Amino acid sequence: MSEMKESKVRWYLKIAQVVAEKSPCSRKKCGVVIVKNDAILSTGYNGTVRGTLNCGTEVSCLKDLFGEASYFKEGVTSYQYCPVVHAEINAIINASRSGVSILDSTMFFLTTEEHGMTPCQNCRRFMVNAGIKDFWTMTKDRQLIHEIVSDYIKMDNDWMKDMEQKGQGIGK
Repeated sequence: MSEMKESKVRWYLKIAQVVAEKSPCSRKKCGVVIVKNDAILSTGYNGTVRGTLNCGTEVSCLKDLFGEASYFKEGVTSYQYCPVVHAEINAIINASRSGVSILDSTMFFLTTEEHGMTPCQNCRRFMVNAGIKDFWTMTKDRQLIHEIVSDYIKMDNDWMKDMEQKGQGIGK
């Protein structure tokens, strides 16, 4: 466990789960709370861009219509038909819109349907660039998962090297 007490981590995760309930997404409701110095700086849930129709409530879920998978499969998931901005990115954007610095903050993430999800590759990149330090979530059996956001840099580098290796010889 990092510097934060387990009871406090679980409390922020409960708040993230309540935030997730606000999501209009019909497939998965995700919520995020960004905290620094024991103060909530920002929240976010997955949903369409401000002012657009809510996919899954006001219009049909486009991923359902086109038969696209919900979850990562072999590290790649198509978002071609998904207009949703992820909860992690919305929380980062909401902090920026409020003029709040989230540098060296902690992100707590939970869904209403299932637990134990870690950020997608794109969200990890946003978290690194935003200066978020720690990421917390919980498994279905209520075990805490803690990730150090700076570790995502190595993950991305490893992925790029792997993709480069797989791409060698294509088109030759």
